[in-house]
Formats: sequence, structure tokens, C-alpha cells
Amino acid sequence: MRLALATLNYIHKVKFMIPRESLKKVFSLGLSGELTISATKNNAIIRNGEYTIYTRLIDGKFPNYANISESTCAGHSVKIDKFEPLDSIARSQICSDSRTHDPVILDCKGDTINLSLKSLIAEFNESVTFDDTFPAEIEIAFNGGFLIDALKSFDGSMVTLYYTGEIKPIALCGDTLTAIVVPVRRS
Repeated sequence: MRLALATLNYIHKVKFMIPRESLKKVFSLGLSGELTISATKNNAIIRNGEYTIYTRLIDGKFPNYANISESTCAGHSVKIDKFEPLDSIARSQICSDSRTHDPVILDCKGDTINLSLKSLIAEFNESVTFDDTFPAEIEIAFNGGFLIDALKSFDGSMVTLYYTGEIKPIALCGDTLTAIVVPVRRS
């Protein structure tokens, strides 16, 4: 499971959720002037002087994002460059059996994460070293694809990783985004 919360400076209170990718597309258009955002039952409507853009709203009952991110961005923390583990995790996925979704195991000690993955088809082991150190050792397993998605979603390269235990979610926190990834149990 994965979850992300992005914040955007806006002068009014918003009571609907818009997919992040839709907003990224809108901002990539280079629109000038003031944008207004409104919503119908199913769509968000984003307007400026020249364009009107419609995107779907996210429907359904969702967890209280504010409470989740505040409680998860606590515990032990380490500041990391997202590109260092991202490349290693991506390489590990080559060894994963797509039918069994083998987890990537992160063994974090000192200034190093030892990544490993063992599947029916291959084994992967690699170490990544950081400038910052892990205040407490932890060994935790994740769906590699979810971790890759979470790390890629940050605009900047530096993120703070928060963790509390082997079966507790980790939080990756940046200036305007918090991504939460739930670990998987190992058999």
C-alpha cells in the first residue's frame, strides 16, 4: 500500500481531491495569470483567461491524510538523496518474479542500506551509502515497485525518511509531499 499527500498554496479551503498527475499536467502547460479551481460532483475545473481544463475528482472515503502524515513523520529519521536507493531498487526488480512480487529487503545500519531480494529466478544484493546515518538499525521489507513510485514522486533529490519499526509504515517527506509506504511481512 502507498499513500501520498501533496500541498499547494491556495487562498481558499478546498474540500475535494484532484489527482496529482492532473495538476502536474496543468502546471506543465505554462499557463500565465491567475488560475481558478472549482468542482462539480465528478470533476475539477481549472480555468485561466484562455483555457478551461476538466479532470476527474478522486471519489471515495479516504484516510485523514493530515493525521497520517503528522503521526508518520515522526520517529527515527535520516536525510537521503532519493536517486541513490532508487537506482538500486530498480535494478533489484529485474530479479523479482512478477508472479510472486518478491519484496526488497532494506537492512539499514550506520550510513548504509543493504538491499537484497531473493526470488525463485535470481538473487540480488547491493549496498548504498549515504552522508547521513541511521539513528537506529532496522531491517524492513517492501514492494519494490511501490518504493520506486514513492521516490520518483518527489521533485527535489533530498528527502527525509522516517521509520519506527519493521512492521510500521515509513514516511518519505519533502517540502510539499509526504509519501507513505507500508512494509510487507516476510514469510
